[in-house]
Amino acid sequence: MSALSIAQAICIEISPGGVLLTHSLMVNVVNVVNALMQLSTSRFLLAQLHFDTISTKHTVKKIREALNGLPQGLDATYDHAMGRVAAQDEDDHELAIRVLTWITSSFMPLDIRSLQLAVALEPGVKELDDEDLPDIGLMVSVCAGLVTIEPGHSTPGCEHGSFRLVHYTAQEYFLKNRERFFPRAHSEIATALITYLSLDSFNEGPMIDRDKIHSRKVKYPLLNYAAHSWGNHVREQSDPAVKELVLEYLGQRTKLACAVEILFYRFRGRKYFSRESEVEKALRNAEGILVAAYFGMEEIFWHLVETEHPNLTMTNSMLETPLIMAAKNGRDSMVRLLLGYEDARQLVDSADIDGKSAFCWAAQNGHHTTLLLLLDHLARPDQRDRTGRSPLSWAASQGWSTVVETLLAIPSVDPNSRDKGGWTPLLWAARLGQVKVVQILLAQEGVNCDTPDEEGRTPLSWAAGSGEEAMVELLLSRKEVSPDSRDTKYGRTPLARAAENGHQGVVKLLLARPDVNPAQTDFDGQTPLTVAARFGREDAVRLLLSRQDINPNTKAKGGKTPLYWAARKGYESVVSLLLEREDVKPYVRDEYGHTPLAWAQMNGHEAIMQQLMCATLRRGKIVEKMVEVGDGAMGSLSTAPTLCEDAPETTQKGQGTPEPRGKGIHHMENESLVGF
Repeated sequence: MSALSIAQAICIEISPGGVLLTHSLMVNVVNVVNALMQLSTSRFLLAQLHFDTISTKHTVKKIREALNGLPQGLDATYDHAMGRVAAQDEDDHELAIRVLTWITSSFMPLDIRSLQLAVALEPGVKELDDEDLPDIGLMVSVCAGLVTIEPGHSTPGCEHGSFRLVHYTAQEYFLKNRERFFPRAHSEIATALITYLSLDSFNEGPMIDRDKIHSRKVKYPLLNYAAHSWGNHVREQSDPAVKELVLEYLGQRTKLACAVEILFYRFRGRKYFSRESEVEKALRNAEGILVAAYFGMEEIFWHLVETEHPNLTMTNSMLETPLIMAAKNGRDSMVRLLLGYEDARQLVDSADIDGKSAFCWAAQNGHHTTLLLLLDHLARPDQRDRTGRSPLSWAASQGWSTVVETLLAIPSVDPNSRDKGGWTPLLWAARLGQVKVVQILLAQEGVNCDTPDEEGRTPLSWAAGSGEEAMVELLLSRKEVSPDSRDTKYGRTPLARAAENGHQGVVKLLLARPDVNPAQTDFDGQTPLTVAARFGREDAVRLLLSRQDINPNTKAKGGKTPLYWAARKGYESVVSLLLEREDVKPYVRDEYGHTPLAWAQMNGHEAIMQQLMCATLRRGKIVEKMVEVGDGAMGSLSTAPTLCEDAPETTQKGQGTPEPRGKGIHHMENESLVGF
């Protein structure tokens, strides 16, 4: 933004009535802005915040005075901005603090409508309507330049963007100064969210039906955040008034079930045997003791245990005990509290509907401290879930290196355990690119680094197919790894997998190995070059064509060559690369007698038709131009060799142009045309 444009904006601010400003006044303002821009060179954020400060001044003198008093450095600038927030009238100041409290202390970004609802909530309110919501522009302006709206940067379901701080350094500033500006942030947000979840609208109870649940979330935009986060805010504060509010809310099972239904919305549609109705399941999930365990609300949990003496072995509709729910979310203090009760300890290895124990969930989600707590209470570290996966398998797939190291140190943990699909922890880690975990596993004595899954794919095959170069290098460094093994389903090698997905770096690594056969065919007779051409992987095709030991005319099942696939699918650049090889035959026919040119014409790839005709002429062959006849069979007519400037002159018996040959693609008599 130029000094002149900034000056014009300031002049509009100091002349709201549209009064024509004098030339001298404009010059003075421009001079001031130039000084400001010099002060904030290469620091647009400072310039913007300083602009917000001086734009409220109505005379050049006031602007100069403001300029002289501008703070130096970001923290000082933010202090100055917060000073301007505090200097507003009481209503504007209160609104600004609410907006900033929610933006800086929420666990996830809030869209515009949600934040409007959030700041409008007052304790004890039973209903909200549009007249209760503050103006969006006002919410931004009262924050003195610290807040902006980012269109399109929103939570799912919102089309209008979200509020955010003007810069990431503002978030850092408020994190350092939270107690100074927002000492009751979590208690205020928790109160607001519980108030929202207690609105009379939710007396209707859980919706059960997926579409109705979605409609409710659309109608009540703050519901999704409230359901997922109210307990997290409760956990972060210690206000006795909030505790009473929580206990009151937990007693309203119908309303609580509405929130819990949203919380476990991702599990909707899971099929398992149960005699309960959907409503009974929803209410069962809304047990206060389960909700307290899920969020890790220790004080609430302890109060419920002491006053209501609940069954600590109860489960929700997914058969999750309080211990499983706490371990799943890494609520270490809650896990420790639960393990202090005999009932919970006896069920330390109980599993949910998926066969996962508390220990398995802790491993899967990387909660190392929780894992150690459960180990101290004799949890089984090798218990499998319904798919046959062990805690080590889950930890390895998610990349939790510390958890993996802990599990590998336990004698009863099998590092080569295979699930029902034949997958080992190493296979999972290799497939998902967990390089550090693979390093740890390969360093473990007894780990088989070439064990295939049930389809015969090895860790190297999966790493190559995923384009994980570092992983491929790591695996190739092990002499036990076979770099050219074929899987048992398609017969494809790691090189073919890398070529199929266009992973140029991995193709290079594998081609550099003398024990890799670049012309190895799969069960359909496809070479890596064929597969690369079939999927239009230009870089892989180029690398493979650089090898003279690869036959570019190899026929796969059905007589399909690399050029056949590129021409049929319309990959012009791949066709060009193939035709650069002089030994590529553009006139080879498939099992139906069709040439690549015929397929290009049938699929309307005119540029490729031109390429193929020119290449055929350059190779001294007569081009057969394909045309449709009768019932759709392909006919043939001669084509003049003038289509390509560098084509050799081809004549028949002294005539100037080639004679027509044959009446159809299956009846060509000239052997040179067939190319066999």
